[in-house]
Amino acid sequence: MSRCARVLCLLSFVACVSSPAFALPTTDELLKSITDKATSVKTMQADTASTTMTPAGDMKGAGQVFTAKSEVAGKTVQKMLMTLKSTMQAEDATMTTDVKIVNDGQFIWQEMRMTVPRPMVQVVKSKVGQAGGIMSAGAVTDGPDQLKKQFNFTAVSEDAIDGRKMYVLEGTMKAAAPQGVPISKVKYCFDEESLMLRRMVALDKADKEVTRFDLTNVKVNEELDPKMFDYAPPPGARIIDRTNN
Repeated sequence: MSRCARVLCLLSFVACVSSPAFALPTTDELLKSITDKATSVKTMQADTASTTMTPAGDMKGAGQVFTAKSEVAGKTVQKMLMTLKSTMQAEDATMTTDVKIVNDGQFIWQEMRMTVPRPMVQVVKSKVGQAGGIMSAGAVTDGPDQLKKQFNFTAVSEDAIDGRKMYVLEGTMKAAAPQGVPISKVKYCFDEESLMLRRMVALDKADKEVTRFDLTNVKVNEELDPKMFDYAPPPGARIIDRTNN
């Protein structure tokens, strides 16, 4: 190899190793990209799995989630139906909870059917946005603007789920969590290619995981029955109305 060729090779090598690394998007850039991508998503459905850490033990659940854009009072809203069956071994009893969350475009209904300490059905009614965020899995339907009202997003990092690269959006809650709920920080994982939400994680002040919520088998723009987003409390249910709170 001639001296000139060796110099060119050396310069090429220096140029490669000194090139800036792939830059991750800023929090605002990522949120904007997610917003732009969401305009083409009319419906979404996925399987879900959750783990919630409690003093009595870990509560694990599995179910499904469905979302669809719809017109309500002349405004485009994102409706949602989520079902989740959770179990937890508490001392000598197995506690089973069937949860149904319905966002009908105006209200969020959270129905819980519990077996311990006695069979009962409880329904919590909230205004859309009032109980959003990770507390009610609202990130599935809340847009980036709504999320920015609830969280101070501080960083974007990378991770992988099932071999697929993820953008991890990290932040802290702007307001204190409800009494008895030790959530201080959140992480949202979005698929780098599709920008679809794949995981939500809530952490306490010590960065200990409190709740994890995963979405798998995600499908978009398949036809859904609009009646699935209608809801009426079952007879005999204990109803907690937070719409005036």
